[in-house]
Amino acid sequence: NLAEAIDSRRRNVVDKILIALHELIVSFRDGSDECSFECSSIRLGALTKEMRARRLDPKPGSPLLGYSIAATMDAARSIRSPQWASPNRSAYGYVGYVSHSCDLGSLIQSKMDGLEEMMGGLTLDDFDGHRSLGHARVS
Repeated sequence: NLAEAIDSRRRNVVDKILIALHELIVSFRDGSDECSFECSSIRLGALTKEMRARRLDPKPGSPLLGYSIAATMDAARSIRSPQWASPNRSAYGYVGYVSHSCDLGSLIQSKMDGLEEMMGGLTLDDFDGHRSLGHARVS
């Protein structure tokens, strides 16, 4: 059935978006992101708070009702990146602060761009009985 196939594709893509965000959580939590403990901790906290605020933390196995591909992608891309500075001591003893350059937003953007490139729209050729419907494209 066409409607079931479209919903299945929607759930599959939304699930991939959520998996990509959870991969970042694991990376920050396990320290495999090659940044400092402080940086990983700050980004881990920011990501989990932002995912919760944008309803991007459904229970595993949920049917993802009310999650469209576009809205989920937009919500992921709108996750805010924290800004912070680290102390920097000069040779003369002066302590200044340097903005930290890690950016949560660019990591998420990169993952979402990769997903967009990977996913294609459905064509009616993907379904039985499509000959009577023509060759329209459903995106």
